[in-house]
Amino acid sequence: MKIRGIAALEEPEAVTVETLRLSIAKLEAETAHLKKRIEPLLERMQSGEAAAEELIALPELSEDARLIGDRLRVARVELQIAEQKQQREQAEAKRNRFDDLVTETRRRRSEFVRAYREACMILGSLCANVDEATSIANSLVSVAGMMPEDRNKIAEMSERLDPLPSLLDSGLKPTTGFGWDWRHLMVIPLKGKTQNEKS
Repeated sequence: MKIRGIAALEEPEAVTVETLRLSIAKLEAETAHLKKRIEPLLERMQSGEAAAEELIALPELSEDARLIGDRLRVARVELQIAEQKQQREQAEAKRNRFDDLVTETRRRRSEFVRAYREACMILGSLCANVDEATSIANSLVSVAGMMPEDRNKIAEMSERLDPLPSLLDSGLKPTTGFGWDWRHLMVIPLKGKTQNEKS
């Protein structure tokens, strides 16, 4: 049998540093408001000018001020505890992030070394191809000179290779933090040792 007409229970709002600060600000405003109402009543009571209804209202206002003061003291203690907890959590998160960065940077350095070696070897292979192709083209030169088609292909293969401008045009930007001066990391054409060199 289903029970109808029962409203779903709402989950209580999570207590955070922000909500506690808002609560304290509200309680401080209420305290200031009550103080403005109580002080004139006390002055009139001390001077004997207070009306009967004011004499009745003063104890009620004073009790309200006491209750709000108690709530304010509790809220301030809760805020202090919440701020300390938040600081611990933030410090722990920063420590975890630092450890992650150390691990990731070690991996990135290894990846870069492998990629750098590969780039240098690829560039070295490219240069070796140009050397060999130029040598072959020169060996095929006739009395009339090198064939225009071969000359054009050699010129195409020998064209200066600089991918940096296109990378910058694509939206990438040089780093401005650590490593901004790492311009010494040039990609240099490298080649592996031949069998004769290894022996």
